[in-house]
Amino acid sequence: MMFLYESTSYPLLDIDVASWLCLTYVCGEVKLPTADEMEKHNCKQRLDEMSNPYLRYYKDKNYYAALNNLPEDHWWSKYTSREYKNYSKEYTRYELQMLARDMQDAGYPAGFGSYEKLSERGEMIVDMTCEDSQGRYRLTSDDPDSSWRTFRDCDPSPFKSIYTGTGSVPLQGKWMDLDNHGEVSTEPIRE
Repeated sequence: MMFLYESTSYPLLDIDVASWLCLTYVCGEVKLPTADEMEKHNCKQRLDEMSNPYLRYYKDKNYYAALNNLPEDHWWSKYTSREYKNYSKEYTRYELQMLARDMQDAGYPAGFGSYEKLSERGEMIVDMTCEDSQGRYRLTSDDPDSSWRTFRDCDPSPFKSIYTGTGSVPLQGKWMDLDNHGEVSTEPIRE
């Protein structure tokens, strides 16, 4: 029996890659690992995860307690600090490395490099994912535009296609004012 579930912040891609991986096992293109090989693989992955602050936070109760006892002015609590951005990037890179490994194992038609090293496309996704997260953290109630700004109203310039390099375009207006076609609505928004 095989289970499909997402284990990264990219659920649709995660499920698609996992489906390809299951297919390679079912069709015999890739030999199923033995129980001993799976145990060694899982042990190595868990050890790698203990080196990642984000993952260790959820797996090590002593680490969890220590981080929760940090002073309030520590970078851990300042989501827009340089240190927090680096911490976020490290976790995001790890997620992409896991996906890259599974893509390679499955013979997936797209790739992001390997578990050991991401490709340029993989690094682009890391950067855009972190930029997306920071866009959410930049939303504060004391901003002059806080009455209308959502995370979708962020600056689109950091986002571009990993295949063509074509950049994202700005929305036609404020997110909350757009209709189902992406045009600024002339109808009042119903509450």
